[in-house]
Formats: sequence, structure tokens, C-alpha cells
Amino acid sequence: TADAVYQNLIHIRRRRAEDILILSGDHIYKMDYEPMVEFHRDRRSAVTMAITTVPDHLSDQFGMVELDPRGRVMGFQEKPAPGTARTSFASMGVYLFRREVLEMALAEDAEDPSSSHDFGKDIFPRFLARGIEVYAHLFPHYWQDVGTLDSFYRANLELVAGRPPIELADPEWIVHTVSLDQPPVRVGRSAAVLQSLAANGVRVDGRSERSILFPGVVIEPGAVVRDSILMHGTRVGA
Repeated sequence: TADAVYQNLIHIRRRRAEDILILSGDHIYKMDYEPMVEFHRDRRSAVTMAITTVPDHLSDQFGMVELDPRGRVMGFQEKPAPGTARTSFASMGVYLFRREVLEMALAEDAEDPSSSHDFGKDIFPRFLARGIEVYAHLFPHYWQDVGTLDSFYRANLELVAGRPPIELADPEWIVHTVSLDQPPVRVGRSAAVLQSLAANGVRVDGRSERSILFPGVVIEPGAVVRDSILMHGTRVGA
């Protein structure tokens, strides 16, 4: 993750921003970053990371963060085995750096032949060893890392629950997505669509239950789809 940012350092230097917010692209959540920015600047932190709480049996999927009462990071465990984590706080992969600190950290990391060039594995442990102040800001709302097939599947099906964790139709916080130039959804006379999300170009003549249908999906008469995610253009026959 650190190397990906290092490869784009020229853009950071051109803009001369005071702070740099780094986000991961495989997470599902709705977060107003302004409170985190205020927290970061109030403490004059070199870097602030967003954290959330996770159950112990999932600790081996995250970097686990130990804090003092003011929110300063005192320890960091990278994906500890279940039962060995010293905390329930997990890094969300959302980082707010002072620009000069980020530039310094990336330059040093690039010169280290033993580094795997990762924020969690290399840069943050190095900061703590040198006494550089790192703070953590707690995000108490829904957040899901969808970096695995299981988590991707789980997060998608949570969206078709009776009370989804994120409301896609919230007019105060619209979720934008690619709009394909396809016909509207067509539901046949004998079809049934229950607890499903259907994109443009979908045609259902069979039955869809608790499923997500990507653009162009066709469910033919007699076909039954349950608890599924069907990607673009999938056709399900009887």
C-alpha cells in the first residue's frame, strides 16, 4: 500500500496540501472525514488512522491497534492470530498524514531493502519505534472490508436485508455508480422479485430472492435465484 502512494508522490508534491487523506478502494462505508480532520489537527498528529472495533475471531484479517486514553497509538499488531490480539480496535486503512511526514516516510521506506512497503507492516511500526506520534480516530458506524470473496458476498447481501446497514436510496447521501445505457428493468407476468437489487437491463421472468442482479442479467422462466450475486450479462436458464 505504501509503494502505491510512493509511485504517485509527484501529484502530492505538486498540490502542496497541508494534509493527505489516503483511502482504500475495497471498503464499504459512509464516513464524513471532517471530524477526523479536526481530531488530527487538534492533536497536531503526524498521522491519524481511522479505527473500528472487530470481534476477536476476525483479528487475523486486520492490523490491530493499541491506544492510550487520549487516542494515541501505543502498539500495533499486524493480523494477529485469533485469541492473541491485545485489543479489539482494528485499522480501517484510512490514514490522514501531514504532507511532510508522508513524504519523509515514503522516501525512507523506498530506500529500505528489507521493507515490504506497506503502511501496516512497515511504516507504522517504524513510527512507533521512533516515538513519532500516531493517533487513532474511532469510527463507530458500519464498515466492511471486501477484500475477500466471503466478505464481498456478505457485504452485498447485507444490502438487500430488511434493514440494510447502508441505505443506497438516502437522498441526503446519494451513492453514485456507473449508469449504463440499457433498458429499464423488466419483470415478466409470472415473475417474482423479493428482497433484490436490480440494475439497468435486467429481465426477470423467473424468481429472484435476496439477490443482487448486475446490468443485463436475465432470469428465464422457471429459473430460481436465491442468495446470489449475478454479474454483468449473466443468463440463468430454467
